[in-house]
Amino acid sequence: MGAVKAEVSGTIPAAALGDGPGLPPELAAALTRKTTAEAKLAESKLTVEQLNLENIRSSNDQNRTLVLTGAIIDTEEAVAILMRWGRRDPGKPITIYLNTPGGSVFDGNALVSAIRELRKAGHKVTIHGVGMVMSYGAVLLQAADERILDKDVVFMIHALNAPVAGALESIQDQAKMLQEVQDRLLDALLERATITRTKLKQLTRRKELFLSAADAKKMGFCDRVE
Repeated sequence: MGAVKAEVSGTIPAAALGDGPGLPPELAAALTRKTTAEAKLAESKLTVEQLNLENIRSSNDQNRTLVLTGAIIDTEEAVAILMRWGRRDPGKPITIYLNTPGGSVFDGNALVSAIRELRKAGHKVTIHGVGMVMSYGAVLLQAADERILDKDVVFMIHALNAPVAGALESIQDQAKMLQEVQDRLLDALLERATITRTKLKQLTRRKELFLSAADAKKMGFCDRVE
């Protein structure tokens, strides 16, 4: 995701709205409030977009170190960086520092696929979780050859959350699709885990499972705590 620059003022005078001098004061004030609210909303959305995975700009081509911070959405640039390293430096190790509250399963899957391709091509991929590794971040961690958690990290896994809507048949189809996605996420989490699928389902049913780094290691969700 490229950086987006924009300037949005906090307040906009009524005279700038272009409705002419005959506009009633009450309507002018209402329009000013509306325009100001819309400007603040646009500014808020821009801030969120800039924060999501903003630190991919901190990637280091020479050392092949990628820093991913923020929600896992719009992962195209991160994937492009990884693929570039795969082409330029065949077989050389890649390190990813991960600090995320989670995000989109589908955007995250793109990152997981890229990491799998790098591993198939002979790259050793290490993911180092810092700060928080939550929700889909826990799944992303499993894609690495070596999974490391900082000793103070907050690790969280939970059942898939997703809204469904539409006609009854459509809801049934969506629920089936989401169940299949949930099963694949469980497969990823359990690939090297020391607990069973049944136990994991019990622990995450209707609630989030928060773990310390040490507990995550005991359950097999990481290889090392630093």
